[in-house]
Amino acid sequence: MEQNENRLGRWQVDEDHLPVFDYYGEDALRYKNGNGHWLDIPAEPWFLLGNYRMTMFVHTNGRYQFLTGERTWARINYDEQKLGANGAEISVDGKTVILAGDQARAEQRRFGTGYAEFIYAPNKDVRVKRVLAVKPSEKNNQGIPAFLAEIQMENNGTEPVAVKYMEWIGIRYQPMGQNQCEVCYRNWFEQREGLALVSIEAEQMTASFRTGDREESRWDYFPPSVYIQTDKMRITWQQDRVELKKEFRLEPGQTVNLEYIIGVSYTPGYEEIMKECRMLMEVPKGDKIKYRREWRQALSEVPSGESEEMYQEMLWNCYNLEAMATYREYYGETFIPQGMTYDYQYGRPCAARDHLQHALPIMYTNPELAKSCIRYVLKKMTADGELKYMEYGYGKTSNGGWSVSDQQLYLFYTVAEYLRVTGDYDFLAETTAYYPPHASYMGSTLDKLKDAMIYLIEEVGTGARGLVRLLNSDWNDMVYHNYPMLPYYGSAESNMNTTMVLKVFPDLLVQLDKASLYFSGRFSECLTELKIVMKRYLSEIETAFYQDLGDRNFPIRLYLKHDTCIGRNTMHLEAQIFLLQAESFSIDKKKILYQEIKRRLCDNEILGARQSEAAVKGEFEVGQGENGGFWYSLNGPLILGIAKFDKMEAWKCLRNMGFRHFAETFPEYYVGQWTGPDCFFSSISSSPYLPSTPCPLYCAHAHAWPLYCYMRLTEEEEGV
Repeated sequence: MEQNENRLGRWQVDEDHLPVFDYYGEDALRYKNGNGHWLDIPAEPWFLLGNYRMTMFVHTNGRYQFLTGERTWARINYDEQKLGANGAEISVDGKTVILAGDQARAEQRRFGTGYAEFIYAPNKDVRVKRVLAVKPSEKNNQGIPAFLAEIQMENNGTEPVAVKYMEWIGIRYQPMGQNQCEVCYRNWFEQREGLALVSIEAEQMTASFRTGDREESRWDYFPPSVYIQTDKMRITWQQDRVELKKEFRLEPGQTVNLEYIIGVSYTPGYEEIMKECRMLMEVPKGDKIKYRREWRQALSEVPSGESEEMYQEMLWNCYNLEAMATYREYYGETFIPQGMTYDYQYGRPCAARDHLQHALPIMYTNPELAKSCIRYVLKKMTADGELKYMEYGYGKTSNGGWSVSDQQLYLFYTVAEYLRVTGDYDFLAETTAYYPPHASYMGSTLDKLKDAMIYLIEEVGTGARGLVRLLNSDWNDMVYHNYPMLPYYGSAESNMNTTMVLKVFPDLLVQLDKASLYFSGRFSECLTELKIVMKRYLSEIETAFYQDLGDRNFPIRLYLKHDTCIGRNTMHLEAQIFLLQAESFSIDKKKILYQEIKRRLCDNEILGARQSEAAVKGEFEVGQGENGGFWYSLNGPLILGIAKFDKMEAWKCLRNMGFRHFAETFPEYYVGQWTGPDCFFSSISSSPYLPSTPCPLYCAHAHAWPLYCYMRLTEEEEGV
């Protein structure tokens, strides 16, 4: 397909050889579907800044949303439109120009790794540069939950001008997914020596037990305090709004710099906050953008590879995963959330399978963070090996109506890869608490792998054909969207789960064999016991699967009952992606299977294979989501399967899945150019290659799977 001129911006490389996006599109973009209806996509494009203890969405019109996920997901500067209550303006000789908000008009807008830069021209002589920057976390579970704003005003004219500069932020703490009538949050303002502190108190509004600050609770009774620090601006407080102001005379040729810091603190002592502020101001001289060199170091493990353009895109993916990573106080671990709907809209981290997938590429670039992601999941495990589907509030867990059958398989997958990439076999002996942690019941990683195996055998089980059961969902949370669930709950069998066993169990067994060399005594005996059970289970599943597959070119998606199935004559991608990676499936058969995938699932597709060959009318629109959409978390494993027999084709598919390819092909769509949702509409939809969700369209899958595929393909080329 021909490249189209990008109407929204272009990728550049900044002075520290890091990717930066120059945005020159509109600040409000709306799209219609094929039926002429407006899609419910956020109109304001935004970019992500963050570290392990804060998240920040900076809009192209200069305003921002300040989020915390440390105790629970919450907005610090909530407004009803969920766009962030804040603004900025400058008055030059009495003429006021909006710098942040609906009426803002910046001449230049750049969004890079850890910073957003805006340049304005209030008149023909005065130039204003406004930079928002976030310092990366240097250690796991740490980081300064604050951002630095730098404003530079320069008079290039021959006459002095009178300048009034003002920024404001509304302090309105609101946990996501929590009704405002359940808990009311009130602000208390105090000020001392260049530091303003807004203490937030929670008032219980409904009948419930108020918990302690380390007890599980649906509601957050212990919000952070918000601080604003500046030595160069006057701070005022009015009606839950902090204003920072400066009036001065700007002489010809003169440049004036203003700075302020806004952050949150869960232990708001004056000395501690000022120490963090000093750390934020300590940067090497000569840095044009603060913290950019530190981000360069944080991303230094991404290898240059296939091309400079792809290398830059992978740096961007790695940056976004680091910026999305979130420390959770309850578990004492940092994880990489799905983002998007689960976290940034509902405030409910969901699906351990997602958090485990996001750890896969980080094993190469930041092993400690990857281990923390796995430990975060291990600490959610109950004593019977179950992994609850969702988390909400402070440390509360629930299955939310789902009885999930695949999370233990994703745990095996991720642990096997972590051991392979890092060689950290001592991790098997490290201990973590079972959920809930206050029960003080501990187990090693090996203990929990055994518990997960028991859960897989006894709770998930196998069906009449000997295939792994479905329960009410596998990877596809909405697999029953067109079928009643209760008649099939006890009988349905999943070939996605089954083919995962064929790929994942041999990988984990190889690593457990290597680990056996490092252990002795009772631990070694437990390791041997687990391997014996896994090998027998794998043998049983392999026999059942290949007997069921017979001489078919592709496996059936799932069986509802012994004689009722989905995907006999039409292909579903879920059941194919791990079979392509299974060593027990021959190379010749893999090539045949891939030709079937291309013919059935890739026809007219631009980004990659869609989820199903022929979608059906029902709960979801045709070509949407689990009814035929394009998914990163399906196409990533597909690429790794293709790499088993055709590396060049795998690289081609990876490029097709990338943001640059999306921008070249769909230059008018902003979603997909620097981040993406979990799923795009596919070509069979009335709105191909658009998402349909009102939430922040940052999904870690869109960054994790391309980066993981890149790391794996590069690793294999280097012969590691």
